[in-house]
Amino acid sequence: ATFEKEMLRMPREYRDHPMVAEIRDLAHDEKLHDCKLCFSSQNYSIQCNRFILSLCSPVLRKMLCGDFQEATLQSVELENVNPDAFLDAIALCLGGEVPATDAGRLLDLAATADRFDMHLVVQHVESELRAHLGAHPDACVALLNASCG
Repeated sequence: ATFEKEMLRMPREYRDHPMVAEIRDLAHDEKLHDCKLCFSSQNYSIQCNRFILSLCSPVLRKMLCGDFQEATLQSVELENVNPDAFLDAIALCLGGEVPATDAGRLLDLAATADRFDMHLVVQHVESELRAHLGAHPDACVALLNASCG
């Protein structure tokens, strides 16, 4: 299913909050990157900041700052995680925008956000999907096809 919206954004009051804007700026400061996330299924990795990731996800907070082995490693493997969906979820948490061109992409985003307990992102993506399906009932079949295959 193709979506009318080209970009997905969190609500304006969230995106424009001064704290979210400050955290978004800090996330891009390479001097603060203290960890490498590796997406083993895609042979892809990114440099990041543990604290910023911990703000986005309670799962990542426990993994990166808790009593797990990952808390002491410089490089952390994320197995069976779609890097595009993961980076989109983080971008939304930080008040950014992500492409919202098809249902499959949004379903991957919602599933990844759910896996990492990013509740605000999950709620927002689900709301966007419901709005699209309400406006385009014929999209239900395409959405089911995207979710099953």
